[in-house]
Amino acid sequence: MESTTTQQKLLALIVLPGLILALVWASTPLIERNGGLDYDGVYYAAMASAHPADPSLARIAPYCWRVVTPFLASLLPFGTITNFEVLAFLSNWLALALLYGLLRRSGLSYRASLLGMLLYAGIFWTVKFSFYSPCYIDYQTQAISLAILYLMLRRRYWALPALLALGVLQKESIIFLVPIVYVHYAGQYGWLSRKTVLFLALSLILPALAVVAVRAWVHPIRDYAHTTHYLTNLRVLLHRGFWPRFAVALFSGLGILPALVAYRARQVYPFLRRNLHWALLVAIGILSLFGGTDKARLFLYMLPAAVVFAAEAMEPVLVRPKGAAWVWLGGTLLLHFYLGNLLTPMGTYEDYLRRMVPEHAIGPVWGELVRIGAVLLLWVGLTLWYAHRRAEKAPSPASRPA
Repeated sequence: MESTTTQQKLLALIVLPGLILALVWASTPLIERNGGLDYDGVYYAAMASAHPADPSLARIAPYCWRVVTPFLASLLPFGTITNFEVLAFLSNWLALALLYGLLRRSGLSYRASLLGMLLYAGIFWTVKFSFYSPCYIDYQTQAISLAILYLMLRRRYWALPALLALGVLQKESIIFLVPIVYVHYAGQYGWLSRKTVLFLALSLILPALAVVAVRAWVHPIRDYAHTTHYLTNLRVLLHRGFWPRFAVALFSGLGILPALVAYRARQVYPFLRRNLHWALLVAIGILSLFGGTDKARLFLYMLPAAVVFAAEAMEPVLVRPKGAAWVWLGGTLLLHFYLGNLLTPMGTYEDYLRRMVPEHAIGPVWGELVRIGAVLLLWVGLTLWYAHRRAEKAPSPASRPA
């Protein structure tokens, strides 16, 4: 891993995140629904308010058990939505900085790590959604998740059980990071050594105690069963109409990353074998897709791994990029921004549902599938052109030295 100068760190940790966040915040309107609170945000806003109009909204499960972001929002002196927007700005800044550190700790170069930050920010659900619907809590869930993964790579294992406990108070699904940190820890100290078993026990017990404590403290006004909710979401797989909408959600949640990783699979596969924790994060991310209805937003759980894979896939192109390589990199990034809906005007609420949350859209989504297909065909054409230019400049076998 190449050394990084102070100026490079300044660009990666201060300038680039600040520029991304400022531009996205300034160009993103507030969602129309419920006066900017959206759906889930109604409950979190009630939890953050000292005098909510309807106090019962602060006791709706499972939202009422996710106390970290509403508590922090309640400490700020601005209006309710502005409090959440400020938290979104700070949490996203932290998330981008942690992602950069995570990419560097994964052995990626400085350029690939910067590119990874842009790929991550190019997904609507990371940064833009934070300002479109700021009263949701996904931005801080991502920041805590990335903090756990970053400390794991730094081998600061002692801090992880407590951070996991904080994480489940933010959102209960963070408990699914326990297998990832266990696999990484076991790779250092053995799968069933005394230290490993103790670490795993602490990583499970402290979050479990946090869950028990918050549920003893906050009593919901209606019952909620995670298992029933999960099984309900699994049953949608049997509906024929689910799959076209899921295809739209896939590219809403990951942009061009699936195509990019598939194109450079030979580059990514050895890296994946050396870093099984990232493969496990993808596997757990697939299971997490059925924890809720909005599939595109749920791809956030596997997104860090997808970004690591994509940045690794593009690493060889970044060594000494020249004319054609820069065109391919720039074109790929722009198409990713478009497919990930960073550059797409928000339009009406119905437009938002059709492009970003197709499960709730009224009517068919074939138009969106055609749009996605056209973007992918354009990227394939660009990639074939780049491969042809690269082959033209490669030395012929006869000209290579013996």
